[in-house]
Amino acid sequence: MDGGDTIALLIEDNFFRENRENSVTVFSQLYRHYFKRLFMTALKVVRDEYLAEEVIQDVFLRLWENEDKFHLISEFEKYLYRSVANESLNKLRNQKTQSKHYDQLSKVSRSHFVENFLEEEELKMKIAKAVETLPSQCKTVFKMSRYQGMKYRKIAEELNISEKTVEGHMVKALKILRNHLLGLILLISYLNWAFGN
Repeated sequence: MDGGDTIALLIEDNFFRENRENSVTVFSQLYRHYFKRLFMTALKVVRDEYLAEEVIQDVFLRLWENEDKFHLISEFEKYLYRSVANESLNKLRNQKTQSKHYDQLSKVSRSHFVENFLEEEELKMKIAKAVETLPSQCKTVFKMSRYQGMKYRKIAEELNISEKTVEGHMVKALKILRNHLLGLILLISYLNWAFGN
């Protein structure tokens, strides 16, 4: 069985339902298989490597939380690309970006960005709580970048620090948030499996 056949097997309707005990390993395989291509798709939209990585993390975190809904997804790979496109556009809107890249994207037919199957409000609440756990300066930089849509140069000027320091805080913040949220999701997934049988 080649790699493509293996991935196809992993996303069959009943796979996660019948293999909950192996879902962590399976999910990791899916993530590694699709990451590079999805990352490049997001990067073309957001034009920022850290933001593109954040897009992929958010999409896969929601997939993990909603693995019981996999049977609703008829074409998994196309669904992933649509989700990444939607999330990338959402990031741009949230940052109130008015760049030429966004202007070009706004001309693309909405048919390419169909409705998302997954609930987002719960994840947003968890992200907000996780942000509050960041170290003080790290949290300040993250909020200025992600919530206020400020560029690194402007943040550096406001806080009287270098752009390199701002970048370092963002890398640290994203790493902490990924670890925090993934750990939380793994715990919830385990509890649902352990007490749902």
